[in-house]
Amino acid sequence: MLAALRTAVSPAVARCAVRASASRVSAPSVPAAALMRSFSSSPRALAVRFTKEHEWVDLSDDGVATVGITKHAADQLGDVVYVEVQKGQTVSQGDEFGSIESVKAVSQLYAPLSGQIESVNDELESGAEVVNEDPYGDGWIAKFKATKPAEFEQLLSKEAYEKFVKESE
Repeated sequence: MLAALRTAVSPAVARCAVRASASRVSAPSVPAAALMRSFSSSPRALAVRFTKEHEWVDLSDDGVATVGITKHAADQLGDVVYVEVQKGQTVSQGDEFGSIESVKAVSQLYAPLSGQIESVNDELESGAEVVNEDPYGDGWIAKFKATKPAEFEQLLSKEAYEKFVKESE
């Protein structure tokens, strides 16, 4: 389970999952403290922020930003069938960096932070539906090396994003 957590979810989500499961760890098993230590060597996630374009970004303290679309966006799009993002491109905050196609529409993806796209989620090639199934985990879209990490603070908190969505409906 822990190996799957390390690769399947962001460090912040993995830490929460370990904390939640740590209370269920029995005495003969690995101590909860040891489980927590297993994640300490990876970059620490600062927090997740959101854009008004319905994207989320998880910025780690090493300046790598994992980007995806929100559950709200995934629900509005319907079944995602294709995602196009070019690795290596350099973008400024707000620039278009790719597109996402669903059975309903094609939508553009906009960079939540300035930076260079270091990687694109390979799982999207074999099954873009993972964006609908797990938008905050396995359904991430791209990883950026942020060149202006201070832009992260300009993005919406979870509470502000939820309020924005509610007011938009």
